[in-house]
Order: sequence, then structure tokens, then C-alpha cells
Amino acid sequence: MNPYDLFEAFSRLDDEYIEESNESRKKQSFRLLYALPPAAAMLAAAVILPKVMTAPQMPVSGADGAGAPAAHADETAYEDRTGTWLHVYEGPMLPISISGDPKDLTVERDITFDCSPYTDAWHSIDDIVSEWTDDGGNTSEEEIAAVRNTIENMYPEGGYSSYENALLIHDTYSVISSEDRKAQVYVPFISSYRDLEADIPVLTVNGEEIGYSLEPGRNAYQKADEDGMNIQNYTDWKSYARLIGSGAYENAAAVSDTASIPVKIYRFHDVYSDRNTGMITVDYKKNENSLVLTYGFHAFSSNADTNRYTASFAIPDDYTRKDLSEFYIITTGNGLSSYELFSDQEEGTWSCEVEEYDGELFRIIRQLAEHYLSMPSHQEYNIDPHMFAVSIYDDMTAKGVITDTAIRRYTGMLEINFEDTLSMDRIMFLRTYIDLHKNETAEFKVRYKKKGSYTIELADEWEENRPSMHCYELTPKAGTSLEFAKLSAELTNYQDINITANNFGFDTEQNITSVILDPIKEYYYLEIEKKIPEEGE
Repeated sequence: MNPYDLFEAFSRLDDEYIEESNESRKKQSFRLLYALPPAAAMLAAAVILPKVMTAPQMPVSGADGAGAPAAHADETAYEDRTGTWLHVYEGPMLPISISGDPKDLTVERDITFDCSPYTDAWHSIDDIVSEWTDDGGNTSEEEIAAVRNTIENMYPEGGYSSYENALLIHDTYSVISSEDRKAQVYVPFISSYRDLEADIPVLTVNGEEIGYSLEPGRNAYQKADEDGMNIQNYTDWKSYARLIGSGAYENAAAVSDTASIPVKIYRFHDVYSDRNTGMITVDYKKNENSLVLTYGFHAFSSNADTNRYTASFAIPDDYTRKDLSEFYIITTGNGLSSYELFSDQEEGTWSCEVEEYDGELFRIIRQLAEHYLSMPSHQEYNIDPHMFAVSIYDDMTAKGVITDTAIRRYTGMLEINFEDTLSMDRIMFLRTYIDLHKNETAEFKVRYKKKGSYTIELADEWEENRPSMHCYELTPKAGTSLEFAKLSAELTNYQDINITANNFGFDTEQNITSVILDPIKEYYYLEIEKKIPEEGE
């Protein structure tokens, strides 16, 4: 079974099967109703869990678990700027992979860098007002007038100018097969779940747009400091090349083992306070070698000497959507040896129902991932909850959360891990199929906008800070087994840019905008900046 088979197996899980599992779980539900002071009504409950099956730990990045320093291979022009010049790294452009023996294919590849998005766009006062008040018509005329007044004061010149730090890429593969066959094609691209909708490519065959399935790849982040207290996206193309592997994209797109890991789940719900305010705190003690995860809580404390921990959440008030307020504690191993609830509410009454039941770690992550994506701030991303949960689980395994070997920042709150998976870059894949006919050319095109990597040139005034230049990188052979009979590149709509450096061979001053490339070269780069009109132009 390859990783894609594993992913598809989980994708085919029927909702009825999941519901059946939910109905068969053993429930231990009870209600805690306190008349203050709460000290007279504390409750402790002992729970025992069977021995857990732990998932294998995976490296955070690459084969050696650490990304290479930011570098530009053998490009000596950049040696003195290594590791410093690209503060925001967007990753290289990667080649496709086609199933079957590559020796049965003749493939020519042509890449067009269309610079038309890299032009100034004027944002008028009306445009900005419309953007700021676009809430489905719920903004009153008085509120719109107040917003307009604010914006007019911000932009006395009547608006502002901006440009997109992206090029439109046309990556075209002319494929001739020595036999008739249906070929599976993997199309990799670098994005995050947060930016997925903007980054996803359009695929065409012989000019006709075709469908695809979207599949998650391995995360693309590494330790940001020696202590590993934070993580960051990759900062160089070599890390992506290592991640995607050699000869088979499936290796990079592997999904971690989502085998059944038993957990004890504590759900805190139907929270009530006659004062409509305050905090509820769960004071608990965990057993040795147990992993404790929380969801929905707002504050935490711990005492390593006594092995006691607290997790608190604000009592939902009249302004809080109750259906979005979910509070869970999830434990592996021997679970919690004891716990008790109390509130900081000084008078009045409050209540909270606690439901205890057995479950499986991946299933509860899948359930909470769907809840997380249902929040108003996340609905705009239109993410498939199951695919998102698979990536969360994979990322948590890679960071050591599942095996409780991660640094403290990444244990405990599930939301931190969810946010990482939402925001951090990864290699995504589009999988599709094309019909190849013997000795006939099939033109397979991948079209997308590619953001440029950049650094910021600091100015005296913050509003004047802007990227000084953008870099676009190509790794022609990273991960693919295809052998290109010809590799070429073209630059179009370049009138508003200056080329500051490149190893493609482009030279707009000499009208060299179409070049033939070395198909076995590891790395190409194009660095550009916005052309500043000379005085009088």
C-alpha cells in the first residue's frame, strides 16, 4: 500500500461508520451544579486507560531532520548574501511527474514567466471603502460614512498604488509516448492551507481544462532556532528538493500512520452561569507517560513538582455563539488520575456538564478540525476537514506531539497545532490522468501565480518599507524521473520590471527574452525589481 492508497482509504470512511462508532462509545455523563462557594462541592474522578499504540516519529524536515541554510547552490553571485537576503521564502517551482517508464516518453518543457501581475494597480477611496465594508450589506450608511471619512484622512491623495509580488507561470510539457496508455500525473506546488485557494494551479490538456484530486504532502518547516522553541518555513530550495525525494513524489506525500490510538475524552459542555461571566477551571493530575491535549481552553498553569495542571475557559456570555464553544481534554496512556472543577465566580450559581468516553485520537482530531474550520474566521478558506485532519495528524507526529517528545509549545493546546497546519507551507499535489496516444503530442500545461521570495529594505518611515526585489526559483529535476529532451524559458510583459540578477540568460536590454536551458541543471533563479520611472516619463 502506498501513501496515496492510505489517504484514499481514510477518505472513503463513510460518515455512517463514524456515527456508528460515536453511538457505540461508552458514555459516562454527569452534571456538576454548584452553589457557591465551590469548595464544598469539588469532585474527583479516577480513570484508567489501556496501553496505547504510539505512532512512529517522523523528521520535521528533509532526510536529516533539519533544513539546509539558505543558499543558492553554485551561484557565486549570492555567496556573500547566503542566509540573509531572503527573509520571506516562497519556495521553488517544481516539475511534474508522470507514471510509467520515463524512457517510453519524449518530453519537452517550456516555462513562460509572464510579468503582467507585477504592475502597479491603483486603489481608489471607493475601492477601499467597499473592501472595508464588504459584510453582506450589514453595514449602515452612517458606519460607511465614518469609514469613508477615516480612509480619506489616511489617503489625502485619493487612494494608494500597489503591485502584486507574483508572476503568472505557464509551465508547458509536450509529451510523446511510444504507446497508447492512460498516464497518472502528479503536479506539485508549494502553498499553505490558508493560501490554497489563491495558489492552486489550473491544468489543461491540449487547451482544455481538466479536473484533478487535491492531496496533501509533507510539511515544509524546520526549527527556527537551536533550542527548537519555534518553527519556520523552509528557507532554501535544497530543503524542498530533499523533501520531495528522488524519482517518486509519493515518498514526499506520505501520510503518517493514523492507526487507532486509544484515548479518553473529557467533554465540558452546557456551561451556565447566572452572572453570565467568570472562568471555569479544571484542576487535574495526569499519570506518568500520558499525553494530555486540550481544545477550547483559554488559560493554563502547571506545577512540575506536584504534577498538577490547570486548564481554564471563559464562561460563554450572551455575545458568544454557544455552538462555537467546545471544551475538551484528551488523554492517552493512563489518562488523568484525578480532576476537579471550580470557578472564580464569587457569588451566584454556575454549572457544567462533563461527559467522559473512550475514543481514537485521529477521529477526535478529525471532529475538532471540522469544528475549527466552522468558525467564522476560518470559513473563508473552504478546506476539506478530513484532508486538513490528516495533515494535522501528520504534522503533530513530525513534531513529536503524538509521542509526547515535542517541545512544550507544541503540546497541550491543539489549536496551536491546528494553526501551524493552517499557516505553514507544505508541498501540495494535484493528481490527474491524461490519455497518451502513440507518437502523438499531448500538451499538458500548468498555469498558476507564483509569489516571489523577498527581503525588506527598511526605511525611516514604516509605510515606505517595501520589498527591494523578488526572486523566482526553478528546480528542473527535483523529485521527478522525467528526462527532458528540451528545456526552454521565456520572459513576457517585462516592461515594468528590471532584472537585477539571473542565471537563465535573460537580458531585456539586449532583447534576450527566450532561452534554451540545461535540462539537468539543478537550479535556476530570476531576481527582479519594480522599474521606477525616470523623471519626466
